[in-house]
Amino acid sequence: MSVKSFRHRGFTIIELLIYTGLVAVFLVGIMNMFLTTLDVQLESQASTSVDLDGRFIMARLNYDLHRASQITAPANIGDTSASLSFVVDGNTYIYNQAGQNLELSISGQSGILNSYGSVVPVFSVTRVGYADGIPSVLINLTLQSTTVLQDHTPQSRSYQTAVTLR
Repeated sequence: MSVKSFRHRGFTIIELLIYTGLVAVFLVGIMNMFLTTLDVQLESQASTSVDLDGRFIMARLNYDLHRASQITAPANIGDTSASLSFVVDGNTYIYNQAGQNLELSISGQSGILNSYGSVVPVFSVTRVGYADGIPSVLINLTLQSTTVLQDHTPQSRSYQTAVTLR
């Protein structure tokens, strides 16, 4: 066996270093794409959770209040409360903030309205007066995601609506 044929059987150290460097650059690029995809997924998940919970809670409030016969709390025009109480078909409905959740109690039976993906830092109801003699309330609601994004801030949305009994 000649020296010349022996040289062509393997790789040189320089070739191995070049290949290793190229593979490392390729792996870093793929890892960066993977991490970016995870960040986008988390942000999308947080935004969706807050949006869905907000729409559900506001729709539920509107539906229940339009069926109400009277609002019992806040009682007086200009009063603001962290609780909303009204009567529908003889049953007392109470929306109130319980810790970081929005709770609905119907004649003593309670349930949480927001999902595990969001918290309710702000819920306030103001009795704003009467439109044609019918009670009205102004509802302020803020939802935040429980998922903390890369910039260390949760996704947040604020909702405000005025509802008049029918």
